Amino acid sequence: MPNEQTLNLILSVAEIVLFISLIVLSIYLIISVKKISASVQSIEKEAKDVSDSLTPLLSDISYIVEEVNIITSKTRRQIDKLVHLTDEIIDKGEKAIHTVNRLETIGDNYVSNGLNFISALNKGVKTFGKRLKH
Repeated sequence: MPNEQTLNLILSVAEIVLFISLIVLSIYLIISVKKISASVQSIEKEAKDVSDSLTPLLSDISYIVEEVNIITSKTRRQIDKLVHLTDEIIDKGEKAIHTVNRLETIGDNYVSNGLNFISALNKGVKTFGKRLKH
């Protein structure tokens, strides 16, 4: 059986090995935490850079959206004006066609009456001429 001094020596050596292991683990933990911290800082820096580069882009997109809205609004107003103008042109065209048709009908009546008058006058003159000869 080992004596007390040997057990104390083994216990002391075990404690030294345990403390050395704890020191090594602590150093490893500190190094690992520093690496993780550096990675987090790098990610934060990249996120900030991306955020900083997105701010002007978002501003530009906002400006473009506003301009597109203005253009869309103006285009709608122009289309509404064109629709109204087109409706007026169609109405006036229909009225013009109606007027031309009426004029054609009236003209046809005058031409027909004129032709009938000329034909009747011609027949009357011929008849008068025949009666004068007989």
